[in-house]
Amino acid sequence: MIGYKRLDGRSRTVEFVTTALIPKSPWVTLQVIDARGHFIGQSFPIELVPLLPPAKVVSIPDENLAATVRETLNLAPGDTLTTHALLELTFLEAPNRRITDLTGLEHAHNLRYLDLGAQERNGKWHNSNVISDLAPLSELTHLKTLILVRPSVPITDLDFLRQPPPFKVVSMPDPTLAAAVREGWEMSPNAALTTHTMRSLTQLHARNRGIRDLTGLEHAVNLKVLDLGSEFIPGKGVANSNVVTDISPLQTLTQLEVLSLVGMPVSDVSPLLGLNLTGTSWDSIGLYLWDCPLSYASIHTHIPAMQAKGIEVAFDNVAHPALMKISGDRQENTVGSTLAKPFVVEAINAQGKPMKDVTVTFTITHGSETRRTITAKTGTNGRTQTQLTLGQTPGKWTITATAPQIPSPTRFTAQATPAEMDPIDLSPVVHGGAGQLPPMFWIETTSRRLYRKPAGPTVKNIVPSVQNATSIAVDAARNKVYWTEKTGERRGRIRSANFNGSNVELVKDLTSVPRDLAIDSAGGKLYLTNSWGKIQRLNVNGSAFQTNLITGLTSPQHLALDVAGGKVYWNEPGSIWRANLNGQNREKLIADLGEIGSIALAGNRIYWTEKNKNAGASGKVRRAALDGSNVQTLATLQSVPIGIAVDPAVRHLYWTNSGGKIQRATLAGKHIQNLVTEAGMPADIALGRASTGAAPAAVAVLPDTTALLPNYPNPFNPETWMPYQLANPAEVTVTIYAANGAVVRTLALGHQRAGRYENRSRAAYWDGRNAVGERVASGIYFYTLQAEDFAATRKMLIVK
Repeated sequence: MIGYKRLDGRSRTVEFVTTALIPKSPWVTLQVIDARGHFIGQSFPIELVPLLPPAKVVSIPDENLAATVRETLNLAPGDTLTTHALLELTFLEAPNRRITDLTGLEHAHNLRYLDLGAQERNGKWHNSNVISDLAPLSELTHLKTLILVRPSVPITDLDFLRQPPPFKVVSMPDPTLAAAVREGWEMSPNAALTTHTMRSLTQLHARNRGIRDLTGLEHAVNLKVLDLGSEFIPGKGVANSNVVTDISPLQTLTQLEVLSLVGMPVSDVSPLLGLNLTGTSWDSIGLYLWDCPLSYASIHTHIPAMQAKGIEVAFDNVAHPALMKISGDRQENTVGSTLAKPFVVEAINAQGKPMKDVTVTFTITHGSETRRTITAKTGTNGRTQTQLTLGQTPGKWTITATAPQIPSPTRFTAQATPAEMDPIDLSPVVHGGAGQLPPMFWIETTSRRLYRKPAGPTVKNIVPSVQNATSIAVDAARNKVYWTEKTGERRGRIRSANFNGSNVELVKDLTSVPRDLAIDSAGGKLYLTNSWGKIQRLNVNGSAFQTNLITGLTSPQHLALDVAGGKVYWNEPGSIWRANLNGQNREKLIADLGEIGSIALAGNRIYWTEKNKNAGASGKVRRAALDGSNVQTLATLQSVPIGIAVDPAVRHLYWTNSGGKIQRATLAGKHIQNLVTEAGMPADIALGRASTGAAPAAVAVLPDTTALLPNYPNPFNPETWMPYQLANPAEVTVTIYAANGAVVRTLALGHQRAGRYENRSRAAYWDGRNAVGERVASGIYFYTLQAEDFAATRKMLIVK
């Protein structure tokens, strides 16, 4: 499955963006499923080649690699290899082929499997591939399996495997800017612009093109020359129809050497302060600003700061009045809602002084349509503001502030998100007495959305636009809720909002998938675990990000903080650990546990939920001293408990379970009560009361697709684990075959719920024996996962 979208009844068009197709893909199938589960489907022919950039010849200097690629693509020995041909390459087996150079393989963007490993001959393993530089593989973001068994030389640089550069479609709202980028690459007018395309861009000349918005250009991180300046037109003189006022997207372009903004209505050049703009060997000027209505601050503060760094700036040394953007930019809320913060501007004259009684007009637009205008006068401090209630149309709203005395406008943006209905139509039931409880927040696993039970008998879906939440935490002192989201296969983010879901703000974009989140409210710190095996730390405003606070962990999941004791606690599969808050003094506290749902701290004890190892869908709530001693089972349950939170003020535990309930009991596990039922599959839970020092659970991120993953270890002797993931519940069987196709062993795993079966406690296990218990011989074996209609096969190697 390439993707799926929910039909909201408001639009006749549904757009899918994907990089999963190859040029020869002949068709795609669209299936529509109604609310009763009935579906219809139809296949549509497609032709992708006209949408691609023109084919170019690819040079593969290594003759053995080139020959292997041609064989795989069924090409004749003398056939030319092109960029289009390499896009067809998804599987390449090249063990022991005397390959020394991978240059050229960087064009195989759809490559998923690459075997450069050893080959068995006469009972011995040989690998004549002599490869030390894997850099050509760094752009292959679809590569899932890479085999390097017994390389002939040491391979030292595998960092790119941890985080391949993301390959995704870039949003570029200004069609004129997008057209200029495509023209530079000789791309067709409708071709998608991707991060790969943008990273490869080194020069862009777009004079007098009518560009209004530079959004999307921030991905061109290797851009060296950018010319957006004026153009001389014979018979008409100099002209520049580029009317960009916000140049903040350029602040990430640290490789820029020359930037021309000549004749553009740019007033504020502060976003350029972090750039080097060294100029070129033939022109030492790095920044051209002639005929720009520069503000007093730009001329007397920002440009001198750049000149002090050695940047040569060409500009008219004349200051102009300016409207300065003070606050309120880039807010988000649901359609029809009032944004939490006003849009504030300040009018400054040519001497840098505030301008009183200036009439400022705020024009509110959506797309090309003007929806409303508001006027307001500046006060003695030169400032004025306006509040915005979003309309009923989702998408980007632009607020443009202008004044008659000021030559350049300033612009704000706001995002209106759809007020979508809950896709699983939950109607949680709040039971008697629960209305007096503290506010509770939780994540529903199936929809990955945020829910809140305020101090009353109702349940609300807060921030309806959130669909991929992985964990939630509460800062009760500030009445803020924080959560993490998965935004891609290797990306995520942290966002926050008020308790009622208003004032949604981005805290930090992340280059890995976050798993859990904990808050040190007093210290203003956030801690999180991620899919790289790390614990990270940052300030609650997203600054001071420590990416490697604790590293080298084995699948860390849930977090809890003992701020007073200076400790951070977390769990790995089957165990609970702790370290100092600075990451030092790591120690394992408790081992040999079942699957842990969450951990929390209170009263010098650590509490956790745990699934019973061999008892199906049941579990228990347990606790121990903070040093891991005196482990106790507080409650044995017929369903699996997941998230846990502690309210020490009234000495109660709260947990969610797989039966769709939120329950509570005393700290001793007595007097269990149902608080909320029919809640789908609640996972993470947090309380809106004063901080307990505990972190809630991280919800298990359900996979979008069913997949069979590489076994580990591989090669192995005598045992290995075969991980997989299920997008839907299924009867699961793993069959192991010898190289000649004979069945060696069948592992019937039974009915499995949707989820990730990746760590050793959940993955399929093989002890290296056949069906009658005999050890199998060294060699290549294959294992096939069968889950309903899904089947996939991978290769593994026993070496004795």
